[in-house]
Amino acid sequence: MNKITQKWLNKEQGKILDNKVHYFAASFSHWVTDPDMGKAIKRLRSAMGSGKSKVHVWLVPVPAETPYEIQGYAPQIEEAHLVAEIVYDR
Repeated sequence: MNKITQKWLNKEQGKILDNKVHYFAASFSHWVTDPDMGKAIKRLRSAMGSGKSKVHVWLVPVPAETPYEIQGYAPQIEEAHLVAEIVYDR
């Protein structure tokens, strides 16, 4: 792990543990938010149904109830980080 990533993780880990962040999961047609990354992905897959798709997951460093803009199925908030890209073949 490089020093920049390590510094960012050290800064964010307290927020993650205190539920002061949430996850934003999106495909080309849906998006969901949840404080739990696994639940966000599961809810998104349920909304999408089956089929080939790509899912992006961002860690958003504010509580889920915080308003922010979404453009191109991506959160428009400073310090949001793409943490996963998942491709489903079915």
